[in-house]
Amino acid sequence: GEEGGGAEILAIGGFDGSRVLRSVERYVVEEDRWEKAVDLKMPRAFLGAFGRGGRVFACGGQDDQGNFHDTVEMLTRDENSSSSSSWSLVPSLLLPEPCCSFATGCI
Repeated sequence: GEEGGGAEILAIGGFDGSRVLRSVERYVVEEDRWEKAVDLKMPRAFLGAFGRGGRVFACGGQDDQGNFHDTVEMLTRDENSSSSSSWSLVPSLLLPEPCCSFATGCI
């Protein structure tokens, strides 16, 4: 969110104690509130995620069967409408990853 307006934070997937989640929630900093965002295509726990160039990537993780993902999903966002945003699959990781860490930054 910084480019098109206010800052925001995404809570992506996870585990609720009994099942792996597809859900995504967005915290809108300027409004001090959480809101529902578009769900992932597949459930993911212990995933890595990062944002770059107005897109968000959810990488690897574990599904609800205990299998490790090698898949990557990319969130293409419509800054004016969260309902127009969507996740799509992009090329997979070379190896399935249970828990990834990513760092991005501007130089």
